[in-house]
Amino acid sequence: MSEGCGSCHERADASPEGEQVEAPEIHFTPQARREAKRRLEASGHDALRLVVDKQHRHELFADAARPGDLRVQLEGLCLLLDRKSRTRADGVHVDYVRADGVEGFVIEDPEAPARVSSVAPEQLAGWLAGGKSVWLFDVRLDPNESDDALYAEAQHLDEAGRARLASLSRDVPLVFLAQHRERAWAAAGHAVGEGFVDVYACEHAAG
Repeated sequence: MSEGCGSCHERADASPEGEQVEAPEIHFTPQARREAKRRLEASGHDALRLVVDKQHRHELFADAARPGDLRVQLEGLCLLLDRKSRTRADGVHVDYVRADGVEGFVIEDPEAPARVSSVAPEQLAGWLAGGKSVWLFDVRLDPNESDDALYAEAQHLDEAGRARLASLSRDVPLVFLAQHRERAWAAAGHAVGEGFVDVYACEHAAG
């Protein structure tokens, strides 16, 4: 089981024997804990490892304990952190979301640089009216035809939409549009994981 960046395998030296360290505050939602336990059962391991690199990119995967690891117990879930990761993990919040064919762990880190930005519907409408070049994707679960101007401009993130998204240059502006924040942010976070660098989420309930 692995979530997050594929290149942040920075590992730390073992902590000195007997070193007393304070555990960081890390929160897993009930959905994240259930999914983590399910994946751990399938993996044969009894703990998750959370890696946080210098850029605050994250990796979460089943692993065995290593010398110097800090073990954090989270309501029946064991989390392992190496020496460097534990100094960067304070305040991390882990959720698990499903959004229109995209699902996975979503890790929020108060120390991480912004990777997904929020855009209000009014601001997005202004961008489009002003000719700003953005790729707009509709990630609603039920994208029925709508007279709403924003949804009319968007491409549904179905199989064809995902193929179109995969073909785009990673520096083009992307906006993911949904009626609920969780769907828009989950899809935007997935795009960041695929290497896109100018990504927005827009929560918009069409009238």
